[in-house]
Amino acid sequence: MNILLDADHFDRSFGTGIATYSRVLAQTYRGLGHRVIGLFGRELNPFLTARAQEMAFFGFQARRRRWSIPRAVCAMRPWPIAVTPIEPTGTVDLEPIADQFSPFDGIANLDSLTELAHLHFALTRRFLPVRAPAGVEFVHWAHPKPVYAVGARNIYTVHDLVPIMMPYAVKGRCVKYDRLFAGVVKHADRIFTVSENARADLLRLYPADPARVMTTFQAAPFAPETAGDDPEDLALWLRARHGLDARRYLIYYGAIEPKKNIDRLIAAYLRADVAMPLVIISSSGWSNRVTLAALGAAARQCARGAEQGKSIIRLPYLPYDEVMRLVQGAAATLFPSIHEGFGIPILESMQQRTPVLTADRTATREIAGDAALLVDPFDETAIARGIERMTGDPMFCRALVEKGSVRAQFFSTAAYRERLGAALAAF
Repeated sequence: MNILLDADHFDRSFGTGIATYSRVLAQTYRGLGHRVIGLFGRELNPFLTARAQEMAFFGFQARRRRWSIPRAVCAMRPWPIAVTPIEPTGTVDLEPIADQFSPFDGIANLDSLTELAHLHFALTRRFLPVRAPAGVEFVHWAHPKPVYAVGARNIYTVHDLVPIMMPYAVKGRCVKYDRLFAGVVKHADRIFTVSENARADLLRLYPADPARVMTTFQAAPFAPETAGDDPEDLALWLRARHGLDARRYLIYYGAIEPKKNIDRLIAAYLRADVAMPLVIISSSGWSNRVTLAALGAAARQCARGAEQGKSIIRLPYLPYDEVMRLVQGAAATLFPSIHEGFGIPILESMQQRTPVLTADRTATREIAGDAALLVDPFDETAIARGIERMTGDPMFCRALVEKGSVRAQFFSTAAYRERLGAALAAF
């Protein structure tokens, strides 16, 4: 069957968890034998010739939209807006950028889709109707957005209910998120969640039919069988590339934003009796001015030698494979997040045979099971003691690694393919 898949996050400047989810989702659908068409929202005149559309689409440069009165009027129209297939004409040499679009069998576009949908929602309080290309049976929105497809079945993925449960931790007006989730429940033929925790939160807060809400979990894009670089090669690469010694540093990677609990992680690291660097990989985040200031102050404190043997190393956004090599070489992954819908670093670290410290609540506890050290994310002392155990108890860490390898199989690509296939078959 033909599936139109929301590809909005593929155009973000830096990788996001939803972009990772979308890429794996597309690959899994294709593994089930379905044809997947990526739906982009690039600024593009739908009335151009096929050749001009191809050139404009692949020559797209992200920029801030300037909304005008005509665009606002356009956003208010009640009839469905047609999605435009981008047909290859042979004009554009796609080989150099083939990897960007490799998850898809075809490409489609709707001019400024995300911006138009949110403007329509703000002006009318209704979801934007769109018309999928002929032959499309399912449209899968990779995260909640105020849009639905006419003439096809709509699937929405809900990753978490953070905008509702932690309104102080998100950007923008919180009331709109309440209407957004209510609209998803109204328009969805099926809702997929990435954890039982997220499913329970959704059903508790919104009157959805439980039969329409299915937990499919998710998989990591890094196949477990490709993990495990030669230890000597990895050690040489870490030293040459980042000046790090294998198994002699701790790592956190992800956004710097309120729910990630970076403030307490930094305080716990400074308090812990450890003598190895903390590597933080992140280039994105929001509502984090205080956290960034604390992070900078802690880094300067370590640099002055006030904290013997400690240092905080910040790295920018890196290619996925490089991040995974850094995870593979770490003594432990530290992920004491306050709230997660899944917590993909937990799974990725298990696949890389790196022990994990994470929070004893929400989906992190569910995903980790007994294969990680669980701590109270609000207790700096508990996090500090956990860090000390992760660096000072090798037998405990080896046990976590072995349990993690077993636990990761539950989220393997094969298991995910089976769950996703069963979810589609249930229609």
